[in-house]
Amino acid sequence: MSVFRDANFQTHFLKHYREQAKAKGVKMGRKTGSKESREHRAEKHADVLRYLKKGCSIRDTAKLCNVGISTVQRLKKEFTMKR
Repeated sequence: MSVFRDANFQTHFLKHYREQAKAKGVKMGRKTGSKESREHRAEKHADVLRYLKKGCSIRDTAKLCNVGISTVQRLKKEFTMKR
């Protein structure tokens, strides 16, 4: 029971101070320009996109390009390539 009470108190405490900071004009969230553009991702992962266009599997593409499977899946989804 005390753990729940402590967690509830922390949530309320943080929310209160976050609202105070926003009122003072403190910027919250991700820094401007920290997210890559679509064009930059296409340049950075041109080899991955090339293998996917050739019809290579996701796993083979990841191995050949030394990137993670999730990276290949994300790029495939973003650039809407069919297998």
